[in-house]
Amino acid sequence: MAKKAGSKDILRYLQASVAALLSRGHFENGKEFRPTQREALEAYAKYLKRSDLTDAEKLKGFFEIPTGVGKTAVFVAIIAGAHDAAKKEGVELSTKIVVPTIDLMQQTDEAIQEFAKSYAGHIGHYGDGHKNLKKPITIMTYDAWADLTEKGIISADNTDILISDEAHRGTSDVRVDLFEEFNCARAARLAFTATARFDVEKSVHQTHERQIYYKSLSDAVRGDESAEYIQIQLRIIRVTPPKKKKGEFADAANNNDVNKFALRKAAWNKRAVVLFAEGTDRRTGDPLSDNQAGFFTFDTTQADDLAQKLNANTMLAHKAAARGCKGVAVSIHSNMPRKEQKQRMNDYKAGKYMAVVGDEKFKEGFDHPPMKTIVDCPHGSLPDKAQIMGRGARKWWNPVKQRWEGLTFIDTIVYVGSDDPEEDERLRAEALRRAVLAADIIDDVYVLKGKPKGYRDEDDPDTLEPPCPKGGTTVIDGQEVEEITEPAQIRELLNERMRLRRDHMIEITSEMRKQLEDHMRRTGVGSKALVKVPDAPEGLTAGMIDSWRNGTSTTADPVHWNWVMARYESLPDETPTITITPTMRKQLEDHARRTGVGSTALVKVPDVPKGLTVHMIYSWRNGTVTTADPVHWNWVMARYESLPDETPTITITPAMRKQLEDHVRRTGVGSKTLLQAKDVPEGLTANMIDRWRNGTVTTADPVRWNWVMARYESLPDKGQKPKYGGGGSGLTPEF
Repeated sequence: MAKKAGSKDILRYLQASVAALLSRGHFENGKEFRPTQREALEAYAKYLKRSDLTDAEKLKGFFEIPTGVGKTAVFVAIIAGAHDAAKKEGVELSTKIVVPTIDLMQQTDEAIQEFAKSYAGHIGHYGDGHKNLKKPITIMTYDAWADLTEKGIISADNTDILISDEAHRGTSDVRVDLFEEFNCARAARLAFTATARFDVEKSVHQTHERQIYYKSLSDAVRGDESAEYIQIQLRIIRVTPPKKKKGEFADAANNNDVNKFALRKAAWNKRAVVLFAEGTDRRTGDPLSDNQAGFFTFDTTQADDLAQKLNANTMLAHKAAARGCKGVAVSIHSNMPRKEQKQRMNDYKAGKYMAVVGDEKFKEGFDHPPMKTIVDCPHGSLPDKAQIMGRGARKWWNPVKQRWEGLTFIDTIVYVGSDDPEEDERLRAEALRRAVLAADIIDDVYVLKGKPKGYRDEDDPDTLEPPCPKGGTTVIDGQEVEEITEPAQIRELLNERMRLRRDHMIEITSEMRKQLEDHMRRTGVGSKALVKVPDAPEGLTAGMIDSWRNGTSTTADPVHWNWVMARYESLPDETPTITITPTMRKQLEDHARRTGVGSTALVKVPDVPKGLTVHMIYSWRNGTVTTADPVHWNWVMARYESLPDETPTITITPAMRKQLEDHVRRTGVGSKTLLQAKDVPEGLTANMIDRWRNGTVTTADPVRWNWVMARYESLPDKGQKPKYGGGGSGLTPEF
């Protein structure tokens, strides 16, 4: 049997891997490290030797690296090196790589074949119809990982290294709880992402705690590792208000958010077509349509509609025909078969379309460097905006124009106006105040290779082609559009947004903070529980409330603050808590070991007390929480006391597995048919038998194993006439 690695072993293997990579200076395929890749490896080497961290703490951390500079190659090389170091000691490591999408599973596989070719035949997939957990390295989706972890099929006991790619996708409450399954001193947990923070509340800090290395997208551009430049343009689209209806249901119709959303989508699509047909890159003066484009929409129906409108534009259609394209644009989104998605994607990448239009499909894992024009619908999430920007930020040499190309990112703000001038002004201000813009990602509106932060065109005008017109307000099909293309104009607008946000906010005084703190203590309700109700105001998060409480934020949206205070005032006093003593904690731990039932399995019953969570029980067990609601604690202890001792397991040897497989082939009876008997042991499932057969599970409850073997031994050979007659199934009457 292969030796199993301990935490110190895994730490040594990782240290040896990074040291060997830095000494060699290139990947297995001979490609030298890019500056960011070398910096990340150097930072990790220092991190693994930090004297202020325990071994367990060194095994956990995250890298924040922008899209397009090679973060996948970094973790692939680290994994391969660690496996190499382990093999020298006769140890076979097990690594799980978790990614958000099926496409990224394939891309990660390709990266391993490119940067760690010696492991190309050692990769298993779990997802998209594949269920291979036998290989040393397994790539799986977050959904598959969550399902397998919940079922106990994968855990820290059978995983040595857990890699989370696009790790901000692992910050949901459920996934944070599941990461606790791996929160032991043995397994290494590394995360890689371009955006560590999912929103104000959720961050990779929750799952991986410490940042190992950070580089911004702006620094990657300035350091010549991404697009030649990133320039931002902005369009503020005012949708002409619809004529007000009269009659019994007029108020509801006039304030219908669904109708307004449809109006905003339609107006955005109209403007997007004009932007692509007439817009220019302000640095080069070239038409935006010279480069391939990506349009990111709200949903799939909008994507299809925009693709049709782009293809119907006469000027763009002529340009597409002159290039030999099949059409101007193709829509690719989640609401179409994967085979169709793949075909359309291949056509776009082959240059058969000038533009691609999609929804969530392109936020992560889409890699096509020639996409250098992006037009983005308003997105309220900063990580979404960052991921979308990353699609066009990759470095690309234009063979036609013989130059490195930059990215033009067109931000949009869309609002439905009003016939009342004062209300119209308020609506515009509100839309601007709430807008999440690309400038928030790069901390500027114009970033250029080799130029320092704060660089302005006017400081070096000779490096620029004549800029495009400064814009202004245009009217298209009755829609007013503010054209904001010059960096100075956009910076002015950002200052306006800052003033609006500042003026809108109220100051949180020390008395108000104390009042909030008193409410939390009185009710025992934290920020997360408070906002988990349907009527929580838009934009309010638990992280926001925590920042008010701890003083890191001294202002608040009055709508948010007033709702929080009113909600707390409506809640009753907290039920008195009990203190969890070391003896009680040991009793809980003993129960978990005696029964073999973990926290996740324990609460999968209908009568779980309200508010009791898996994470809560973990916190009691590991000592991070020392108090409990007595109702919760008593239920957990009573539930454990009602459970029997864990049945000792037997090891399924290769000979036993062959015997089972021989029975299946001899009888022609599969696991599902076998379990149609009346006396099936409790807990035995067809999936369990299949996992015994394919080797993904190597232990079994002896009662279940013996029942299965006895049943198979009682069955006749396939095709043999049944002893009791009545057909050709070969099953006894019990079946």
